[in-house]
Amino acid sequence: MLDPQETGLPTSFLPLPVENLTKPTLDIYQALLEVAYTVSDRRGYKATPNQVCFFCPSEIVAYALGIGRTTLYRHLKLLKTAGLVDQRGHMTDCNGSTRCDGSLWAINLKPETSYQAKLKIEDFDYEYRDLAADIDNGKTAYAFIQEMKQSYTDKEQWVNSDLILDWIPLPPTAESTVLSMTVPSLDLEQILDIPQVDKRERNEVIDQVAETCAMRLADTSNINFYRWLLWQALRLYWQKEDVFFALYQALRRVQIDQREGYALKPGALFVSRLKQMEMWERLKAVPQTRVGSTPKQTPLEITGHLNDL
Repeated sequence: MLDPQETGLPTSFLPLPVENLTKPTLDIYQALLEVAYTVSDRRGYKATPNQVCFFCPSEIVAYALGIGRTTLYRHLKLLKTAGLVDQRGHMTDCNGSTRCDGSLWAINLKPETSYQAKLKIEDFDYEYRDLAADIDNGKTAYAFIQEMKQSYTDKEQWVNSDLILDWIPLPPTAESTVLSMTVPSLDLEQILDIPQVDKRERNEVIDQVAETCAMRLADTSNINFYRWLLWQALRLYWQKEDVFFALYQALRRVQIDQREGYALKPGALFVSRLKQMEMWERLKAVPQTRVGSTPKQTPLEITGHLNDL
Protein backbone atom coordinates (compact mmCIF):
# COMPACT_ATOMS: atom_id res chain seq x y z
CA MET A 1 0.00 0.00 0.00
CA LEU A 2 1.26 3.48 -0.82
CA ASP A 3 1.93 5.66 2.21
CA PRO A 4 0.12 9.01 1.66
CA GLN A 5 2.95 10.71 3.55
CA GLU A 6 5.24 9.86 0.63
CA THR A 7 3.09 11.63 -1.93
CA GLY A 8 3.29 15.11 -0.52
CA LEU A 9 -0.51 15.20 -0.23
CA PRO A 10 -2.27 16.18 3.03
CA THR A 11 -3.16 13.37 5.43
CA SER A 12 -6.80 14.42 4.98
CA PHE A 13 -6.60 12.51 1.68
CA LEU A 14 -6.52 9.24 3.63
CA PRO A 15 -10.18 8.31 2.91
CA LEU A 16 -9.33 7.93 -0.77
CA PRO A 17 -8.52 4.47 -2.16
CA VAL A 18 -4.86 5.48 -2.54
CA GLU A 19 -3.69 1.90 -2.24
CA ASN A 20 -4.37 1.58 -5.97
CA LEU A 21 -2.45 4.73 -6.89
CA THR A 22 1.29 4.92 -7.41
CA LYS A 23 3.34 7.97 -6.51
CA PRO A 24 3.74 8.99 -10.21
CA THR A 25 -0.06 8.92 -10.54
CA LEU A 26 -0.52 11.10 -7.48
CA ASP A 27 2.25 13.42 -8.70
CA ILE A 28 0.20 14.04 -11.84
CA TYR A 29 -2.86 14.76 -9.75
CA GLN A 30 -0.84 17.14 -7.56
CA ALA A 31 0.31 19.07 -10.65
CA LEU A 32 -3.25 19.27 -12.02
CA LEU A 33 -4.50 20.30 -8.58
CA GLU A 34 -2.07 23.22 -8.50
CA VAL A 35 -3.29 24.29 -11.94
CA ALA A 36 -6.92 24.01 -10.79
CA TYR A 37 -6.28 26.18 -7.74
CA THR A 38 -4.65 28.82 -9.93
CA VAL A 39 -7.64 28.72 -12.28
CA SER A 40 -9.97 29.09 -9.29
CA ASP A 41 -8.02 32.10 -8.02
CA ARG A 42 -7.94 33.76 -11.44
CA ARG A 43 -11.68 33.29 -11.88
CA GLY A 44 -12.25 34.92 -8.52
CA TYR A 45 -14.22 32.18 -6.81
CA LYS A 46 -14.94 33.33 -3.25
CA ALA A 47 -15.38 29.82 -1.85
CA THR A 48 -13.54 26.65 -2.78
CA PRO A 49 -15.73 24.70 -5.24
CA ASN A 50 -15.91 20.91 -5.27
CA GLN A 51 -14.14 20.89 -8.60
CA VAL A 52 -12.67 23.21 -11.20
CA CYS A 53 -13.16 22.63 -14.91
CA PHE A 54 -10.90 23.98 -17.63
CA PHE A 55 -9.99 23.43 -21.26
CA CYS A 56 -6.51 22.40 -22.40
CA PRO A 57 -5.26 20.02 -25.11
CA SER A 58 -4.04 16.76 -23.59
CA GLU A 59 -0.84 17.02 -25.66
CA ILE A 60 0.02 20.22 -23.77
CA VAL A 61 -0.73 18.65 -20.39
CA ALA A 62 1.47 15.65 -21.15
CA TYR A 63 4.26 17.83 -22.50
CA ALA A 64 4.11 20.19 -19.49
CA LEU A 65 4.38 17.22 -17.14
CA GLY A 66 7.31 15.73 -19.03
CA ILE A 67 5.53 12.54 -20.06
CA GLY A 68 3.99 11.06 -23.21
CA ARG A 69 0.27 11.02 -23.92
CA THR A 70 0.11 7.25 -23.58
CA THR A 71 1.64 7.50 -20.11
CA LEU A 72 -0.72 10.34 -19.21
CA TYR A 73 -3.80 8.37 -20.27
CA ARG A 74 -2.65 5.35 -18.29
CA HIS A 75 -2.46 7.43 -15.10
CA LEU A 76 -5.70 9.25 -15.93
CA LYS A 77 -7.57 5.97 -15.97
CA LEU A 78 -6.59 5.44 -12.33
CA LEU A 79 -7.32 9.04 -11.36
CA LYS A 80 -10.78 8.83 -12.94
CA THR A 81 -11.56 5.64 -11.02
CA ALA A 82 -10.51 7.37 -7.79
CA GLY A 83 -12.77 10.34 -8.59
CA LEU A 84 -9.86 12.78 -8.57
CA VAL A 85 -9.97 13.78 -12.24
CA ASP A 86 -12.37 13.60 -15.16
CA GLN A 87 -11.16 14.24 -18.71
CA ARG A 88 -12.77 13.96 -22.12
CA GLY A 89 -12.14 15.31 -25.59
CA HIS A 90 -14.04 18.40 -26.75
CA MET A 91 -15.45 18.46 -30.27
CA THR A 92 -15.91 21.51 -32.45
CA ASP A 93 -16.73 22.42 -36.04
CA CYS A 94 -13.67 23.18 -38.13
CA ASN A 95 -14.32 24.22 -41.71
CA GLY A 96 -17.41 22.01 -41.90
CA SER A 97 -15.86 18.97 -40.21
CA THR A 98 -16.21 17.82 -36.61
CA ARG A 99 -12.79 17.88 -34.98
CA CYS A 100 -11.39 17.49 -31.47
CA ASP A 101 -9.86 20.83 -30.47
CA GLY A 102 -8.62 19.77 -27.04
CA SER A 103 -9.74 18.25 -23.76
CA LEU A 104 -11.97 19.29 -20.89
CA TRP A 105 -10.67 18.61 -17.39
CA ALA A 106 -12.51 18.45 -14.08
CA ILE A 107 -10.20 18.43 -11.06
CA ASN A 108 -11.49 17.42 -7.64
CA LEU A 109 -10.58 20.16 -5.12
CA LYS A 110 -12.05 18.31 -2.17
CA PRO A 111 -10.56 14.82 -2.35
CA GLU A 112 -10.89 14.39 1.40
CA THR A 113 -14.66 14.13 0.87
CA SER A 114 -16.69 11.59 -1.09
CA TYR A 115 -16.99 14.01 -4.02
CA GLN A 116 -16.20 12.55 -7.46
CA ALA A 117 -14.86 14.79 -10.24
CA LYS A 118 -17.33 14.76 -13.12
CA LEU A 119 -17.66 16.83 -16.28
CA LYS A 120 -21.21 18.01 -16.97
CA ILE A 121 -22.99 18.06 -20.30
CA GLU A 122 -23.13 21.86 -20.27
CA ASP A 123 -19.32 22.02 -20.08
CA PHE A 124 -19.25 20.79 -23.68
CA ASP A 125 -21.50 23.59 -24.96
CA TYR A 126 -18.71 26.18 -25.02
CA GLU A 127 -16.49 27.02 -27.95
CA TYR A 128 -13.16 27.28 -26.18
CA ARG A 129 -10.99 28.10 -29.18
CA ASP A 130 -11.16 28.90 -32.88
CA LEU A 131 -9.47 25.79 -34.22
CA ALA A 132 -9.65 26.81 -37.88
CA ALA A 133 -7.91 30.10 -37.11
CA ASP A 134 -5.27 28.32 -35.05
CA ILE A 135 -4.53 25.87 -37.88
CA ASP A 136 -4.26 28.75 -40.38
CA ASN A 137 -1.94 30.67 -38.03
CA GLY A 138 0.16 27.71 -36.97
CA LYS A 139 -1.01 27.98 -33.36
CA THR A 140 -1.63 24.28 -32.81
CA ALA A 141 -0.49 22.18 -29.86
CA TYR A 142 1.82 20.23 -32.16
CA ALA A 143 3.47 23.40 -33.50
CA PHE A 144 3.85 24.78 -29.98
CA ILE A 145 5.51 21.61 -28.70
CA GLN A 146 7.89 21.42 -31.66
CA GLU A 147 8.91 25.02 -31.13
CA MET A 148 9.52 24.40 -27.42
CA LYS A 149 11.63 21.33 -28.14
CA GLN A 150 13.77 23.30 -30.57
CA SER A 151 14.19 26.16 -28.10
CA TYR A 152 14.96 24.00 -25.06
CA THR A 153 17.08 20.93 -25.61
CA ASP A 154 17.29 20.22 -21.87
CA LYS A 155 14.07 18.51 -20.76
CA GLU A 156 14.28 20.10 -17.31
CA GLN A 157 13.92 23.53 -18.93
CA TRP A 158 10.43 22.87 -20.28
CA VAL A 159 8.88 20.49 -17.75
CA ASN A 160 6.64 23.06 -16.12
CA SER A 161 2.93 22.78 -15.30
CA ASP A 162 2.64 26.57 -15.76
CA LEU A 163 2.65 25.86 -19.51
CA ILE A 164 -0.84 24.43 -19.05
CA LEU A 165 -2.08 27.82 -17.85
CA ASP A 166 -0.93 29.43 -21.12
CA TRP A 167 -3.53 27.30 -22.91
CA ILE A 168 -6.45 27.92 -20.54
CA PRO A 169 -8.76 30.88 -21.33
CA LEU A 170 -8.60 32.91 -18.10
CA PRO A 171 -9.17 36.48 -16.90
CA PRO A 172 -5.99 38.47 -17.55
CA THR A 173 -3.44 39.48 -14.93
CA ALA A 174 -0.53 41.88 -15.15
CA GLU A 175 1.80 38.92 -15.55
CA SER A 176 -0.31 37.06 -18.10
CA THR A 177 1.26 35.91 -21.33
CA VAL A 178 -0.59 35.86 -24.63
CA LEU A 179 -2.79 32.79 -24.97
CA SER A 180 -1.29 30.10 -27.14
CA MET A 181 -4.55 29.63 -29.01
CA THR A 182 -7.32 31.77 -30.49
CA VAL A 183 -10.28 32.28 -28.15
CA PRO A 184 -13.69 33.04 -29.72
CA SER A 185 -15.91 35.93 -28.67
CA LEU A 186 -17.17 36.34 -25.12
CA ASP A 187 -19.01 33.46 -23.51
CA LEU A 188 -21.33 33.39 -20.51
CA GLU A 189 -18.49 32.40 -18.19
CA GLN A 190 -17.26 36.00 -18.44
CA ILE A 191 -19.99 36.91 -15.98
CA LEU A 192 -17.81 35.35 -13.27
CA ASP A 193 -14.98 37.76 -14.05
CA ILE A 194 -16.94 41.00 -13.57
CA PRO A 195 -15.99 41.56 -9.89
CA GLN A 196 -12.28 41.54 -10.80
CA VAL A 197 -12.55 44.03 -13.69
CA ASP A 198 -10.74 47.34 -13.22
CA LYS A 199 -13.14 50.17 -12.35
CA ARG A 200 -12.20 52.08 -15.48
CA GLU A 201 -13.23 49.15 -17.67
CA ARG A 202 -16.45 48.09 -15.95
CA ASN A 203 -18.82 49.90 -18.29
CA GLU A 204 -17.33 48.29 -21.37
CA VAL A 205 -17.12 44.80 -19.85
CA ILE A 206 -20.64 44.88 -18.42
CA ASP A 207 -21.96 46.06 -21.78
CA GLN A 208 -20.16 43.18 -23.51
CA VAL A 209 -21.40 40.56 -21.05
CA ALA A 210 -24.95 41.97 -21.18
CA GLU A 211 -24.90 41.74 -24.97
CA THR A 212 -23.61 38.16 -24.75
CA CYS A 213 -26.40 37.20 -22.33
CA ALA A 214 -29.06 38.84 -24.48
CA MET A 215 -27.80 37.20 -27.66
CA ARG A 216 -27.42 33.75 -26.10
CA LEU A 217 -30.97 33.93 -24.75
CA ALA A 218 -32.41 35.39 -27.99
CA ASP A 219 -33.52 38.44 -25.99
CA THR A 220 -31.66 41.34 -27.61
CA SER A 221 -34.65 43.69 -27.32
CA ASN A 222 -34.17 43.60 -23.54
CA ILE A 223 -30.41 44.15 -23.37
CA ASN A 224 -30.92 47.01 -20.88
CA PHE A 225 -32.37 44.51 -18.42
CA TYR A 226 -29.18 42.46 -18.50
CA ARG A 227 -27.11 45.64 -18.01
CA TRP A 228 -29.24 46.52 -14.98
CA LEU A 229 -28.98 42.98 -13.63
CA LEU A 230 -25.18 42.90 -13.85
CA TRP A 231 -24.80 46.32 -12.25
CA GLN A 232 -27.10 45.30 -9.40
CA ALA A 233 -25.16 42.05 -8.94
CA LEU A 234 -21.95 44.07 -8.75
CA ARG A 235 -23.48 46.35 -6.12
CA LEU A 236 -24.45 43.31 -4.07
CA TYR A 237 -20.91 42.02 -4.47
CA TRP A 238 -19.55 45.16 -2.84
CA GLN A 239 -21.96 44.49 0.02
CA LYS A 240 -20.24 41.14 0.55
CA GLU A 241 -22.84 39.04 -1.32
CA ASP A 242 -21.68 37.28 -4.46
CA VAL A 243 -24.55 36.19 -6.73
CA PHE A 244 -22.58 36.00 -9.97
CA PHE A 245 -22.14 32.24 -9.88
CA ALA A 246 -25.85 31.74 -9.18
CA LEU A 247 -26.69 33.96 -12.17
CA TYR A 248 -24.23 32.03 -14.32
CA GLN A 249 -25.82 28.71 -13.32
CA ALA A 250 -29.30 30.05 -14.08
CA LEU A 251 -28.20 31.26 -17.51
CA ARG A 252 -26.56 27.92 -18.32
CA ARG A 253 -29.65 26.01 -17.22
CA VAL A 254 -31.80 27.99 -19.63
CA GLN A 255 -29.29 27.41 -22.43
CA ILE A 256 -29.56 23.68 -21.88
CA ASP A 257 -33.36 23.88 -21.93
CA GLN A 258 -33.10 25.95 -25.10
CA ARG A 259 -30.89 23.38 -26.79
CA GLU A 260 -33.24 20.56 -25.78
CA GLY A 261 -36.26 22.42 -27.14
CA TYR A 262 -37.90 23.27 -23.81
CA ALA A 263 -37.38 27.04 -23.98
CA LEU A 264 -39.22 28.71 -26.85
CA LYS A 265 -38.55 32.10 -25.22
CA PRO A 266 -35.31 31.58 -23.29
CA GLY A 267 -35.03 35.20 -22.16
CA ALA A 268 -38.50 35.15 -20.63
CA LEU A 269 -37.81 31.76 -19.03
CA PHE A 270 -34.60 33.07 -17.44
CA VAL A 271 -36.37 36.12 -16.01
CA SER A 272 -39.27 34.01 -14.74
CA ARG A 273 -36.90 31.68 -12.90
CA LEU A 274 -34.80 34.59 -11.65
CA LYS A 275 -37.86 36.18 -10.04
CA GLN A 276 -38.47 32.95 -8.14
CA MET A 277 -34.97 32.91 -6.70
CA GLU A 278 -34.23 34.14 -3.21
CA MET A 279 -31.73 36.74 -4.41
CA TRP A 280 -34.25 38.52 -6.67
CA GLU A 281 -35.64 40.81 -3.98
CA ARG A 282 -32.14 41.74 -2.87
CA LEU A 283 -31.15 42.50 -6.46
CA LYS A 284 -34.08 44.89 -6.75
CA ALA A 285 -33.53 46.47 -3.36
CA VAL A 286 -29.79 47.06 -3.36
CA PRO A 287 -29.10 50.83 -3.39
CA GLN A 288 -27.85 52.04 -6.74
CA THR A 289 -24.52 53.28 -5.45
CA ARG A 290 -21.79 54.08 -7.95
CA VAL A 291 -19.48 51.15 -8.67
CA GLY A 292 -18.13 52.36 -12.01
CA SER A 293 -18.35 55.29 -14.36
CA THR A 294 -21.85 56.37 -15.33
CA PRO A 295 -23.69 53.51 -17.09
CA LYS A 296 -24.97 54.06 -20.60
CA GLN A 297 -28.55 53.66 -19.42
CA THR A 298 -29.99 55.08 -16.22
CA PRO A 299 -32.61 53.05 -14.30
CA LEU A 300 -35.39 55.26 -15.65
CA GLU A 301 -34.48 54.31 -19.20
CA ILE A 302 -34.59 50.56 -18.62
CA THR A 303 -37.57 48.87 -20.19
CA GLY A 304 -38.70 45.38 -21.08
CA HIS A 305 -38.51 42.77 -18.30
CA LEU A 306 -38.27 45.47 -15.62
CA ASN A 307 -41.76 46.74 -16.39
CA ASP A 308 -43.07 43.94 -14.20
CA LEU A 309 -40.99 44.84 -11.13
